[in-house]
Amino acid sequence: MAKSFFRQEALDAATRVDETQRTMRVSTAVTRLSAAALATALAGVVTWSAFVDVPIHVTGHGVLARSGETLISPVRAASSGYVAEVPVKRGDTVAAGDVLLRLSQPERMAALKKAERILEVLSRNAERSETLRAEDAEAESRSHARQLIALGERIEALSSKKRWLDERRTTLEKLHADGIVSLEAVSNARIAADVAEDDLAAARAAQVALDVAREEAASERERAALSTRLELERLQAEVAEIRAGLEAGSTVTADAPGRVIAINTRPGALAAPGQPLLEILVDGTSGVDPDALEAVVFVPLSQGKRLSPDDRALLTPADLPLDRHDRLIARVISISEVPASSQALQ
Repeated sequence: MAKSFFRQEALDAATRVDETQRTMRVSTAVTRLSAAALATALAGVVTWSAFVDVPIHVTGHGVLARSGETLISPVRAASSGYVAEVPVKRGDTVAAGDVLLRLSQPERMAALKKAERILEVLSRNAERSETLRAEDAEAESRSHARQLIALGERIEALSSKKRWLDERRTTLEKLHADGIVSLEAVSNARIAADVAEDDLAAARAAQVALDVAREEAASERERAALSTRLELERLQAEVAEIRAGLEAGSTVTADAPGRVIAINTRPGALAAPGQPLLEILVDGTSGVDPDALEAVVFVPLSQGKRLSPDDRALLTPADLPLDRHDRLIARVISISEVPASSQALQ
């Protein structure tokens, strides 16, 4: 074996340098561009996170209200009854005053029929009583006329008799003064004249009493007729009131224009007074300030900490039907500093 001019250590070192060149890799242009793009994307994400809001989902219970107005108007039953007809369906657009539901009220209907029967009987009796009063008044008028004629004749006769007796008494008194007749004859003449005067006064009093009795009878008939008329008017007013109450209670109308979003009853179901039977999403009026719509939301304490004033929010009312995916754009204006307890929420 020939002896090498170079030392073995030098040869080994030269071999290691060649291997180092083979193991080192220099990045290409594509790799450098990819790395630059990734760094730019990371920087953009950091910048975007500093200026863009990240939405969070918060679930809570609350109410929506518009200043001076109602957002969702519940339609309540004014009185109890059974649902007879629901002429509208969910999603229908209604105007104020439109009939939404009709109720059957057997008790009020029975009361109305009873009052109408009583009114009918009283009306017939009133007609008969009026006929009888007219006949009585006519008969009394004829009787009064006859009695008045008889009293007039009696008064005339008594007046003539009294004049004759007065003349006779005067004559006898003169004769007694001349001593022709006795005092007893004069006394008898005076007594007869006084009796005639009393009879004349009694006849005139009977004439006055006859007129008074006629007036009292006429007044009594008028009072009876007035009492009957008042009773008729009372029953007529009662029937009208029952009928109006039946019509008002059996017809449920819309208080405001809008769209029917919920029907909480069905035909044949029992409705109690004040029970919400339907719900209407009230139409917003033109010119209404959108900031007037406010939401008071109660959220858990853990989620409430994530909210801040001036945060933008998208509200999804739970009362809206499932086929509507409407959301309300809102802004957080205030957050209560003291958490509300469950008792306060109730």
